[in-house]
Amino acid sequence: MTLLLRTGGSGEWHEPAITAYENEAHLQEIILGSPQLLPAVPTPAVTVAEFPTSEDCFLDILCVSFDGSITLCECKLRRNHEIKRWIVGQLFAYASGLWRLGYDQFDHHVSHGGAGSLEACMRALLPAADAANWDAPAFRAAVAENLAQGRFRLVFTVDEITEELRRTVEFLNVHTTPGLSILALEVGYVQDGDVQVLVPSVYGAEIASQKEPVERGSWNRDSFLEVLGLSRGERCVDTVMKIMDWAADRGATDRFGTGKKFGSWYPTWPDGTRRAFSAWTDGTLSIDVWNLRNREDFDEASFLQQLRERLAVAGLALTAAKDSPSVQTAGIGDEATLNTVLETLTWVLDQSPRPRLPG
Repeated sequence: MTLLLRTGGSGEWHEPAITAYENEAHLQEIILGSPQLLPAVPTPAVTVAEFPTSEDCFLDILCVSFDGSITLCECKLRRNHEIKRWIVGQLFAYASGLWRLGYDQFDHHVSHGGAGSLEACMRALLPAADAANWDAPAFRAAVAENLAQGRFRLVFTVDEITEELRRTVEFLNVHTTPGLSILALEVGYVQDGDVQVLVPSVYGAEIASQKEPVERGSWNRDSFLEVLGLSRGERCVDTVMKIMDWAADRGATDRFGTGKKFGSWYPTWPDGTRRAFSAWTDGTLSIDVWNLRNREDFDEASFLQQLRERLAVAGLALTAAKDSPSVQTAGIGDEATLNTVLETLTWVLDQSPRPRLPG
């Protein structure tokens, strides 16, 4: 298709002076500056150039949206012979490098470029009103879960799509799991004097959108600990397992939440004691104040003050939250700290509306 331009509504129509990118870095720079061009990507989104997926492999553009969804983008020009087949294998190799990467390591790669942590970068992009209400723990948990499950959006970004790439995108969407979306973004480019024009077209979006969303509706001990380990590492797994064992020794039964984005564990007791605390796949241990309120004489302000003081003895800070204040299990690194936490959980259980466990 020929594109014609005319300035000021007069004069003759003419073809633009430049109708191609200087190089692939030029295309990459445009996508980095305008992530809204990427199809189906919620914004605001943090974009990172040359993101390392292995020791010597670097993804052109990584994009992490405010909802924790992850997009991988590779840029190629049609004149590059790699656009034929190599781009497909290349992007899948990058995806495999991110699959099962722990959140902390993923965050380290983001911050290594000097822009700050992923959470800090996201807060800087959010409007002030949204930043105040943004749920950072849920964001971290969503990112960790997407990494653990390999739920990515793969975008082949080109200046001109080939028929072979179009067919490949359609084929992959039909034959891959619902958690993986494969799209092709064609971004035509022209420049005439000071005027630059982008002409984006998306391929594969309709087929990708027809896939049923992958949502985890139930958890068990194995899946919970697996995602916790991928999210926060084996140290957190060890700590949470000790809390689980402590509860089991006191007659508790494991229960797991049905969260679709991240998982939770909480103990239940034979005497009907209400749920009082929970561990989560983002590495937090929350105190379920919302449930403790069922006791008629529950003094919430006094309870929270005493809770802070008890945890402060072990150097743990309580994250403010209306219904479920929490601490990070990553900070429970030694036996003394763990014992303080277990003593605190015993005290929390004593606040329950039902009769408590002995000892």
